[in-house]
Amino acid sequence: MERLNRFVARVNLGGKILAVHVPNTGRLAELLIPGTPVVLVPSPGKYPYKIQYVMYKNRPVLIDSILSNGIFRDCMAAH
Repeated sequence: MERLNRFVARVNLGGKILAVHVPNTGRLAELLIPGTPVVLVPSPGKYPYKIQYVMYKNRPVLIDSILSNGIFRDCMAAH
């Protein structure tokens, strides 16, 4: 629904409005648009969920910067 600050967004999960963690401090203005579907995963922190993917042009875009760094490292090590 909206990004409240760099670390928190508000989402509608089955009619329930929840605050969730945003694991990326970047602007993400072209991705985090009200009404855009997101993929949530459970979060052990302050919020029950975090956004892991944002749907963009019918494709999931990974926004979790910790995971993306690990994936990049693994890809570089494989080549």
